[in-house]
Amino acid sequence: MKYYHRRKKEKPLIPLEPITPPSLKPVEHEVPLTYIDPAPYEKVEPEEGLSFYETQKLRAYVLEIARRQCESLKLYHPLTGRQTQFHESESQERIVIGSNQSGKTTAATIEVARAVTHTDPHGKYPAKGHAIAVGKDGRHISRVMWKKLAKAGAIRMIRDEFTGLWRDYRPWTVLDSLRYGDSKPAPPILAPRFIEKISWENKAEGIPSLVTLRSGWTIEFKSGEGKPPQGHAADLVWFDEEIPDADWYTETAARLIQTGGKFIWSATPQVGSEHLYNLHCRAEDREPGVQEFFLSLMDNPFITEQAKEDFISKLTEEEKRVRVGGEFRTAGWKVYPEFTHSLHVVEHFHLPENWMRFAAIDPGRQICAVLFGAVPPDNKRLCLYDELYIRNCNAEIFGQAMQEKCRSDPFRVFLIDGRAARITEMGSGRTVEQQYAEALDKYNISSELTGSGFIHGNDDVSSGILSVRSLLHVRTDGTPRLMVRENSLANFEHEMERYHYKRIKGLVTDQVEKKHDHLMDCLRYIASYDPTYYTPAPRKRKLSGALAALKEKLERKRAKGNMGAKHVRLGPGKERW
Repeated sequence: MKYYHRRKKEKPLIPLEPITPPSLKPVEHEVPLTYIDPAPYEKVEPEEGLSFYETQKLRAYVLEIARRQCESLKLYHPLTGRQTQFHESESQERIVIGSNQSGKTTAATIEVARAVTHTDPHGKYPAKGHAIAVGKDGRHISRVMWKKLAKAGAIRMIRDEFTGLWRDYRPWTVLDSLRYGDSKPAPPILAPRFIEKISWENKAEGIPSLVTLRSGWTIEFKSGEGKPPQGHAADLVWFDEEIPDADWYTETAARLIQTGGKFIWSATPQVGSEHLYNLHCRAEDREPGVQEFFLSLMDNPFITEQAKEDFISKLTEEEKRVRVGGEFRTAGWKVYPEFTHSLHVVEHFHLPENWMRFAAIDPGRQICAVLFGAVPPDNKRLCLYDELYIRNCNAEIFGQAMQEKCRSDPFRVFLIDGRAARITEMGSGRTVEQQYAEALDKYNISSELTGSGFIHGNDDVSSGILSVRSLLHVRTDGTPRLMVRENSLANFEHEMERYHYKRIKGLVTDQVEKKHDHLMDCLRYIASYDPTYYTPAPRKRKLSGALAALKEKLERKRAKGNMGAKHVRLGPGKERW
């Protein structure tokens, strides 16, 4: 009878934290060597004094070092300066707006992976925490977010032509562009060694629910079609593309309060969701804690110029602005979609003296807005030619700004927001209207109809909007009545683009959002008043310095002579005392 001895099953080798031996350190070279090539170490021969087990253990260490050096988190480097700024930013809320295929999702995925693996080079995230990743639906989570994060191919790698070591593929260089066939997909951004456990929402569809990492972080994936989570804090929230339910932003913002966590939103604004648009406006207004980064398809070197041109040629003008230019699709919820730069904005010109001038004021402590308009003698156009946009304003500041802006121009009428003008100051007991009128009187600014006072503008928002639309309407001759002087009303044009209706659950209401509306209110007052041409009073000529001094001297001399002696002139001839 033969006896067979069962071989003892060896325990699998678990690579420990690798320490690079001195012999494996890369040599100094003009190209930074940050990757270790596993090829020379695939066959490690037993050395003198080492057992077979120790040799195998050394081989495992070397291969683990090579694997880690080829991970996408180490191969990645930003393609543009905007991506670099995005990764360096410490703002609490960051939005990455861009065209299709601009690299916005990749940049956001890298940022999330750095946070949950505790490898962020700028140290913006805690060592342990909870992240929430929200996609517009389950399919988007599976095919975009999870695929970018945990599947190979988010970036490509190639062996360096000088060292033979793996590095990121750079198609914008001549040598790499000729060697595309030598490149291959890099390992996943979130390497398998970081993942401890995955709970699946739908494993067959590849939709994860909760990913537990060895670093102490967890990532919770949620579909935007469902309801937002409640009751637990989060250290990081990532939205990719526009989320159908507007409650998601509000609820997740509440989850970040306790931890002071970060919020990232990467999207192409194809739908124009309200919260994303508001974040965009807050970033443009330079509000603290909010930053926006724009990435363009045209800056993506991984897509050929021919492919870019072919894609753009298939789009309409509006789709080009959204999918390539990254602009918001605001059609249907902008208050004045009729306003276009090509139709309503005219080249800068000197305003003739015989045009009738008027001004509308929207008083406010935070922002006081003044819109200046004029009507030509033929009464066919209404020109908006200047503006004031005064932050942290009071009556004295308003008066000084009006004096500098108006100078000696004759005005027909001053309009003001009647509701705000009637507000009474608690300290003095005077209304805003009284204080502003006194400021105008102090600086000798007046109009023909109201003097230093005002006429109240129409408070009916709906009728005012209809009046503005009639001004914007293109007439049979191809021109609208309203024209805006170029390079003079930057804040007005800024508000025009952002003045929009409220959206509730994705539906547009007839209520106007009370944001970016200071000059828009002034425009409503002007449109409702419907100014008609009236010949202005002669302009008060300002004397030159020499003439003003001579006039003042004569006035003093005349006053002194009248006070020194009392006499009566009796017809022609000498004066008789």
